[in-house]
This record gives sequence, structure tokens and C-alpha cells, in this order.
Amino acid sequence: MKHARFAILAGASALAFVIPSSQAAAHSVANAIGAAEIARVVQGKTCSTKAGAKFSFGTKGQYAYDGLWKNDGHYRISTGLITVRLHSGLERSFAVTTKSSVLYLEDTALSCATDLTVAGSH
Repeated sequence: MKHARFAILAGASALAFVIPSSQAAAHSVANAIGAAEIARVVQGKTCSTKAGAKFSFGTKGQYAYDGLWKNDGHYRISTGLITVRLHSGLERSFAVTTKSSVLYLEDTALSCATDLTVAGSH
């Protein structure tokens, strides 16, 4: 019985990871910004939130997150989305929008600055 509960919990966790990805794609259509614009703003930079989390986007597709936990992997940009594939194999797409000249990753405002260590390493 313990294994059945774990399987249900694991399935629910996996589903929670997949559902936001499809919501991001649906949400991004109305406020989508182009891939070239997203790349101009984030590529080779570290973007931070007001709470202090950091998203680093290297010039060659490397990605790192440092916030409540740490993860790294690779990213790709498309119209209205940044899709991250972690080294663990998990993949998620995040809607990217702008409001009043501020970049939003989903509903989180980001401030991006050039980060030569991320751009030049990896």
C-alpha cells in the first residue's frame, strides 16, 4: 500500500510539472514577444528576481538557476517562450512577456545584466 501511495504522489508531481508548460504555451500567444527580442534581453546574461533568485542564460544555450534550489541544463528560445531542459531530463517551457518595459518569466519580473562568467564559461 505504501508503494501505491508513492506511485500516486510521483504521478501527481510529474503532472504538476507538465501542466504549467502547456499553460505557458497557451498564455504566451496573446502577449508573445519574438524569439530575437527574448534572445537580445537574456542571452549571455544573468536575470534576477526581487526575491533574489537568479536565472543565468549563457551565450551557447547553457542555463543555471540559483534560488530556492540550484539546477542547470540548457535552454532554447522561441516566440514567447524559453524552454529549459535540465540535466536530469526534465523540461519546461516558460511564457515570456513584457509589461511597461519589464521582462516577465511567467508572472515573475526579471532584471537582466550581462554576466561574462556565464557567457564565457561552460
